[in-house]
Order: sequence, then C-alpha cells, then structure tokens
Amino acid sequence: MRWPDRNDAGALTLSYVIVFPAILLAILVIVQASLYYLAHAVALAAARQGADVAREYNSTDGAGTTAALALISQDGSGLLAGGQALVTRTGTTVQLTVTGQAWSVLPGLPVSVSETVQEPIEQFVP
Repeated sequence: MRWPDRNDAGALTLSYVIVFPAILLAILVIVQASLYYLAHAVALAAARQGADVAREYNSTDGAGTTAALALISQDGSGLLAGGQALVTRTGTTVQLTVTGQAWSVLPGLPVSVSETVQEPIEQFVP
C-alpha cells in the first residue's frame, strides 16, 4: 500500500510558532495583573494604617505618613516600589494618599498604583 503524498511537512511546528507567543502573552498578563493586585493591596493597607494614625486625637500629619511608609517598607516586601504618602487635613477629615509603582514583567512599562483613604478626625467632646 502506498501512502499519498502529503505536503504538510512542518505544519505542526508552524502552529507552535503561532500559538506559543499567544500563550506566553497570556501568562505574562496574568502575572502582571497579580503583581498589580498585590501592590494595590499594599497601598490600600498602608493608606488605611496611615489614616488611622493621622486621625487620632492630637496626632500629626507626620505620624500618619511615617506609619504608612513603615507598613510599605516592612509588610510590603518590595511589592510597592517608590512608595510615597501624602496627608491632607480638611476641617474634620483627614485624607491619606499612597502612591507607588508595581513591579513590571515587561521592561519600560510603568505600572502606577494609587490609593486614597479619607476618615474623620477624632475629637474630644466633654
């Protein structure tokens, strides 16, 4: 029995060349989304911690900033690079904004993270 002539030599390799970059891109997108989520969670935790400290009775803006930056450096495990905290007091509320950069799996692609928490300032009422 004679097999018919087939001209599909290398078709499997060609399909791998087409499919593999798409699979690799999907994996990179999942990893980047995970890194962004973790950096966002660190920024939110730091903003909450700093706002909780800054809203205390007779507390200062510097205490809130210090608490937020301490959480970023200790518990952030480097997930939020270049973390900065800014405290703003307006009347009876305090607002703390944490900004930074998430890790990027693609070089040259900056991924900015920002989180803001606003809470009322504790006041002594006799």
